[in-house]
Amino acid sequence: MYTRSAIAQLGLLFKAFRESKGLTQSEVVKGLKSEANRSVIAHLEQGLRLPQPHVLRELGFLLGIPEQLWIAFESTEIRSSVNMEPEKSLSIFRPRIIAVSGIMGSGKTTLAKQLARAFGYLYVSESSRSTQYLNDLFEDPKRWAFEVQTAFLFNKANEIKLGYRKGYGLVIDRTLSEDSDVFAKYFYRKGDIEKRSYELYTSFSNYFLQEIPLPDLVIFCELSIDKAIERIRKRGRNDEMFHSREHLLEISELYNDWIEKHKESTICHIDSGIWDWRESKILHQITREIEEIYTDKEYVSQQLSLFDYGKNKIKPKKSRNKIINVKFKKKVERDYFFGISNKIIDLNPFPYPSAYIAAPFTGVAGDSNDDINDLFERPHGTIKRGRFKDALLDIEKNLMTQGFVTVIPHRDVNEWGRIILNPKQVTSICTEQVSHVDLFVGLLGNSHGAHYEFGIARGKGKPCIIIHCNELGESFIAEGVTGENASVLSISANKISNIRKRFMEEDVVEFIKRRFL
Repeated sequence: MYTRSAIAQLGLLFKAFRESKGLTQSEVVKGLKSEANRSVIAHLEQGLRLPQPHVLRELGFLLGIPEQLWIAFESTEIRSSVNMEPEKSLSIFRPRIIAVSGIMGSGKTTLAKQLARAFGYLYVSESSRSTQYLNDLFEDPKRWAFEVQTAFLFNKANEIKLGYRKGYGLVIDRTLSEDSDVFAKYFYRKGDIEKRSYELYTSFSNYFLQEIPLPDLVIFCELSIDKAIERIRKRGRNDEMFHSREHLLEISELYNDWIEKHKESTICHIDSGIWDWRESKILHQITREIEEIYTDKEYVSQQLSLFDYGKNKIKPKKSRNKIINVKFKKKVERDYFFGISNKIIDLNPFPYPSAYIAAPFTGVAGDSNDDINDLFERPHGTIKRGRFKDALLDIEKNLMTQGFVTVIPHRDVNEWGRIILNPKQVTSICTEQVSHVDLFVGLLGNSHGAHYEFGIARGKGKPCIIIHCNELGESFIAEGVTGENASVLSISANKISNIRKRFMEEDVVEFIKRRFL
C-alpha cells in the first residue's frame, strides 16, 4: 500500500540524488526534454504531487537513480491509491523501535519476526524489490553492489519512516547504520564499490540517519563462525557458496567495529549458540527482559490480585538467569509522541474527519496460556487477538475507507493493556481525545469508561454511533440508547463477529454521509 508518506519518501530520494550532483531544481528542469517547470520538481521533493509518469522516468534517468526505487510510481494503480490511507498517527506515545543484528546464520531474522509477532509491532526487513537483486549481486558484485546497497538503504528508510509516522512499534531486521558501516564498507574494501560511489552512498546514508528515527534498542545475536557456517549449510539456500569462512570473518570484524562505535542506542547481546528463541519459553523470557530494559524495572512474575494491588504484598521470585546481556545502556524515555515527555498537550485539531472508537476493556481483557502472546502480566490484563479485537479493527478499517483518521484508545493509549497508566492519566488523555474528534463510535457494554466517553461526546454535541451487542451484555443506561435522532444512531448485533457486517449496512453509511460528506 503506497500512501502520501511514500510520495514524501520518493521526494527525499530525488532531492538527495539531485543535491549529490550539485544541481539546483532549475538546472534539473533545463536537463529535461519534457515540458516541465521548477514547480514540478519542488512539488515532488516536498511530497505534494507526483509528476507525470514520463517526466518521472526522465528525472530518474537524469539523476541516475536506480530504476527499482521509483518505477512503481509510474503505475496508474499505485498513483491512484497514494491518497487513500491517512499518514498521521493518533498514538499518544512515541513508538518503540527495536533492531536485531548479527552475522548470517545467527538467527537474527527469526528473532526479529518472533519479536514483531509477540509485541504486535511492524516487522521491517529488506523489501522484496531489493532482495530480488541478491542473485545478481552474488554473481557480479562489481556491477550490482552499489545499486543493491542503495536499494536496501532507501527502501528500508522508507519503511521505517512510514511505520513510525503512523505510530507503529517497529522491529527492524538490521539497522540502517549497519547496512552502511558493515555491508557497504565490506563491498568497498573488496573493490566492488568504487571510491566515488562509496562516498555518494555514505552521503545518502548520513542524510537518512539524520532524518529517520534511530532504534531505542539493538539486540546483537552472537554466534561463532563455525556454528554460522553449519547453520547456513543446513538452510540449503542457493547463496551458501557466497558465505565462505573468509567472508563471514570479515563481516564479523566489521560488526565488532560497528558495535564498539555505536552509542545511539542501547546495545544488547544474546548468545545464539546457547539460546533457541524458537522455543516459546525462551522467547517469552526475552520479551520480558526487553520490557525490563525499557522500564528499568525487574519483572514481577505473579499476577497482582485486587487486594494486593498497591499494598506491596507481592514478592518477586528469585532472580533468573538473564538471556540478554546489556553492553551499553542508553536512557530510553517513554515520551509522548506529540510533545514533551510526561506532559499531555492539546491534540486539537485532529485531521478532519476523525473518529474515536470506545469499547469495554476490563471485561474482555484476560490472560492467555500462549507464551508468545501472554507477555505482560498486568493488574487489568491485556486484550489478545480474537473476535473482540478484530471487531474494533474492522470498524476502524471501515471508517478509514470513508476518509476518517481513527483512534482506538485501547491500542493508542495503553497498547492493548501493555502500558499501565494511573486513572488520572487515562481520564486526561481520553477526555482530550473525545473532545477533539468529529465522530464517536461506542460499544458501551458495561464499561464505566465507555459510558463516560459517550457522555463527553454527547456533551460536546458530537455525532455518535452506539453499537449494542447481545453477546457482551450491557448496562441499564446503555439499553436506553435506542433508535436514531439528529445526533445519535443506535445499531445492534447479536454476536461480536457480526459487528463488522452490521457497521457496513446502509443506515450507518447514510448517517455518516449526512454529517461528513
